[in-house]
Amino acid sequence: MSSFTIDYDIMLANTTNGTSTFSGSAPVEISTTIKDKIMKGFYVGISSLGIFGNIIVLIVLFSLAKMRKKLTSLFIINQSIVDALTALFLLLTTVLPPDGRVYKSLADDFYCRFWVTRFPLWLCIHCSTYNLVALTIERYVSVVHPVVHKLAFNRVKAMLMVATTWLLSVTHNLSGSMPYVYIAGGLCKMGIYNSKSVKLANGIVGFCLIYLIPITILIYCYGRMAYALTTKNTSTATNATSCSTGVQQSANKSKPHSNMKARAGKNVIKTLMIVSTLFILCNSWNQWFFFFIKLGVFDYRAFSTSFYQFSVVAMFANCCVNPFVYAAQYEEFQNGLRKIFCRWRNASVEPSVTLSPSAAITTN
Repeated sequence: MSSFTIDYDIMLANTTNGTSTFSGSAPVEISTTIKDKIMKGFYVGISSLGIFGNIIVLIVLFSLAKMRKKLTSLFIINQSIVDALTALFLLLTTVLPPDGRVYKSLADDFYCRFWVTRFPLWLCIHCSTYNLVALTIERYVSVVHPVVHKLAFNRVKAMLMVATTWLLSVTHNLSGSMPYVYIAGGLCKMGIYNSKSVKLANGIVGFCLIYLIPITILIYCYGRMAYALTTKNTSTATNATSCSTGVQQSANKSKPHSNMKARAGKNVIKTLMIVSTLFILCNSWNQWFFFFIKLGVFDYRAFSTSFYQFSVVAMFANCCVNPFVYAAQYEEFQNGLRKIFCRWRNASVEPSVTLSPSAAITTN
C-alpha cells in the first residue's frame, strides 16, 4: 500500500491531537505487512460492530417516546451517534487510506489536513470522551444534589451541554493538530514543533484535556454517587425499622412506584459506571503510551511493538462496546429492545384466514 511518508523527528497520528512522536533519520515509506493486514482486519471488525450496535441503540431510543424524553437518554443518544460516526470513520480511513498523491493544490492541502490526519476520526473520539463526562455530571447532580438538578437541569440545558461537547472537540482538534500540519516538497507533514518544550507542552495539555481530567471527573462523580446511594439506603432502612406498624402500612401504599423508580435510577448509574470503566480500560494503554512518547521515554521504535498495536485496537474498540453493555445491563433498554423485536416479529407474520365449513370449496 502506498501512503504518505513519515519524516522521523516529526509527529504523526497521535490519538490526542492527530500527531505522534518519531525520532530518527531519513523519511521512510509505510508498506503493507502481514501485521498491517491483521490490524486492518481488527479495524474493519470493530467498525462494523460499532456501526451496527450503535444504530440498534438509536433505533430503540428513538422508537420509544418514554425513553427518548429522559435527559439521560439525550446524552446516550449523542454518545451512540458519536460512537457510530467513530466506527464509520475508522472503517473509511481503513479502506480508503492516503493515496500517495503529490500535494500541490488547495484541494490537496485540505485533503492533507482533513483526511490524512484522520481529523474526523479523532474529533469523534474526543467528542465521545467529553459526552461521557457530561453524562456523568448530569447523573452526579441528579443523585448527589437532586434539588439543584430539579431546578437547574432541563432539556434545553442538556442540549446545550451536548452541543458543548462537539464545540470542545472541534476546538481541541483544530488547536492541537492543525497548526502543526503543512505541505513541503509535495509531502503531507504533521507535528512539526518549533522546540522540544513546545512539543512537551502540547503533549501534557493534550493528555490532561482528553484523558487525565475526564477520568478524574468520572472517578470522583461515581465515587460520590456510590456513597450517596449507600448512605440513602442505610438511612431508609433505619427509618423503616423505627416507624410504627400503622404508619408503615400507610407508607407502603406509595412504595411500589417509588421503589421501581429508585431501582431504575440505580440501574442507570450501574450501567453508566460500567461504560465509564470500559472507557478507562480501553483508552488508558494508548494515552499513557503517547504521553511517554511525548516525554521522550520511548522513541519511534516503540511503534513496532505488539503493545502499541494492542493499545490502538483497545482504544478503537471503545466505540463498539457500549451497545453490549446496554443490552446486558440496562433494564429499560432491554425492555425497549424486546418491544421493538416483538413489534417487528408480529408485523412480519401474515394473518391467517380460516374458512368455515360452509364456505369451504370442495372438488370431486
